[in-house]
Amino acid sequence: MFRFFLSSISTFDAIAFVIIILATIAAAWKAPYRIRLIGKLTEAIFLTSLSVQVLSFTIRLQEQPYRGGDLHVQTVFCDDFRAMAALIILAAVAYIINNILYIIRTPRL
Repeated sequence: MFRFFLSSISTFDAIAFVIIILATIAAAWKAPYRIRLIGKLTEAIFLTSLSVQVLSFTIRLQEQPYRGGDLHVQTVFCDDFRAMAALIILAAVAYIINNILYIIRTPRL
């Protein structure tokens, strides 16, 4: 299952979200006031990557009838939705880690 998940993540998404998680941990350690900024950056990268994936899916779906039947529409659906699901899971993990560290590091009265 984990190997299947890793095979569907694009290289950019994997590198970007690992850097974001490391930046969140570093910000929690050195500058807790920047954790919220990194959370907003996580949202921006997620929305950008998701819009690129949706755009590529619609382009591939429009090209599908003209290919001559060498690739089925179901394959296009499964490949693209698997990549979108992996992106959503990866962004959710990064965002949850960010929010947990933000709650822990925020000073209370």
